[in-house]
Amino acid sequence: LAADSGNVWIGTDNGLVRFVKSRNQFIVYHAADGLLDEQVWSVYSLNGCLWAGGANGVSRFCFKNEDQ
Repeated sequence: LAADSGNVWIGTDNGLVRFVKSRNQFIVYHAADGLLDEQVWSVYSLNGCLWAGGANGVSRFCFKNEDQ
């Protein structure tokens, strides 16, 4: 679990869940979206980038702004 000013991120056994606070919306990311693995064991948010770690390594997603 990680939180930043615009999002709450939740690692699961079936992808990465993002809760966008400003839209009160959940978005789920999977391997087809760029994750190295469907299992997300750890998440870390820093300076507009999200790091998601799983069995196959670490994926990094960077957003132009936190509301995207």
